[in-house]
Amino acid sequence: MKWIDVIEALGVDGMSSDESDTGTSPTHPTFKQKHNPSRAPAVDKFVFVLDSFQNLPNVLGQLPRRGGNHPRTRPGTHPILVNTKPILDLPEMFYNMKYLAKFPGTLEIFRALDTWSKNITIPTVFNGKAAEIAAKFQPHKYPGWEEYAC
Repeated sequence: MKWIDVIEALGVDGMSSDESDTGTSPTHPTFKQKHNPSRAPAVDKFVFVLDSFQNLPNVLGQLPRRGGNHPRTRPGTHPILVNTKPILDLPEMFYNMKYLAKFPGTLEIFRALDTWSKNITIPTVFNGKAAEIAAKFQPHKYPGWEEYAC
């Protein structure tokens, strides 16, 4: 399993946590992530680990003489906002089937796509710093989450 395979399969729409800028500073914005209930829990955990690497200290950003990007402030998932649209064109194992069932005809459309049958393994076991980050993962509990919990 390669992380890059999952990242490429997710693409911009599938991987993005649909962050909304809620910061007050143009030089140090703050972001809150919107949950996407159409993603499988394993994908949520993978994206959480990947997003968390962005939160690690940026050594170059801490040294003014070297420049570099400033660390991004990500206080967590937005408590109310949820991205309710299912993401198109992902492999079957990337979806929360209970959530897709909410949209009549969606499964038939998705099954007809070439990407549906791709066999890409989503990492569930992490090592090193990724394991430390993965241990902090908590599934997002948005309004109505119980209905689609896997």
